[in-house]
Amino acid sequence: MIDKTIPKTSFLYKWLYLNGIEIHSKVRNKRKECLSFKYHTVDGCNLNCIGCSTCSPLVNNSFVDIESFESDIKQITMLGRVEMMELIGGEVLLHPNIIELLEISRKYIEKGDLAIVTNGILLPKQDEEFWKCCKQNRIAIKITPYPIKLDTEKITEMAKRYEIDLSYYSGVEKVFFCKCPLNIEGRGNIIKNFKRCESSWCETLRDGKMYGCYRAYCIKFFNEYYKQDFKTAEKDYKDIYKVKDVDELLDFMCKPIPFCRYCDIDNTEFRIPWKISRKEISEWM
Repeated sequence: MIDKTIPKTSFLYKWLYLNGIEIHSKVRNKRKECLSFKYHTVDGCNLNCIGCSTCSPLVNNSFVDIESFESDIKQITMLGRVEMMELIGGEVLLHPNIIELLEISRKYIEKGDLAIVTNGILLPKQDEEFWKCCKQNRIAIKITPYPIKLDTEKITEMAKRYEIDLSYYSGVEKVFFCKCPLNIEGRGNIIKNFKRCESSWCETLRDGKMYGCYRAYCIKFFNEYYKQDFKTAEKDYKDIYKVKDVDELLDFMCKPIPFCRYCDIDNTEFRIPWKISRKEISEWM
């Protein structure tokens, strides 16, 4: 309702938006009974949006290797039941062994929900083997819609033909973005930031480490490109090979992490027009 009645550039909109997220935080950040997380499979992207939250425009494409991925998925399922896992990026369909990733995922996560999150650009180019794999392994496809030319007719046709659960991640086309700037001084209130953060449910696994937030993993690309020194501490993640049991992991996944101090949520900017990144540091700070 506030989207239609209050300008997104106004102070009132920001106040209502951030406080609304904070009020909902008790529900959003409630301790889960089962594991639900994202696996960051690919670091680069074929779209390179302005201010990308995973810093994909700053990366010379890299991706998880099959051996590490299988080891991680095997280990996480030994710890406890996985209710949901989303394969994300970057752009997940850039992974050269995407079919193998999907097969490994279902091999170990027999009953949980599995999905790939994609911008959709490469979906019309996928061959029959990909679509059959998605059907056989019950892989849902979630498209994050951007204001780009996308062959939605063909994508929908293929999804129907192979009985794939196809949806659009945010429900609406992302014509505008919001920006939560980084603050190198790291003086933010960790608890307050966590309560006001829409990404406080974005626990992300990569190379044996479950990060409380994808930013804690992706910040290394920002540091390398701009020669900055945002620090990821040991308390920003849990090593899934060292935790004593699933309860230790679940307790960690519902709490703020030290990295939260770098997010300047009070100065979040709204209604930033979508466009291709020019790799200017101001897109993130």
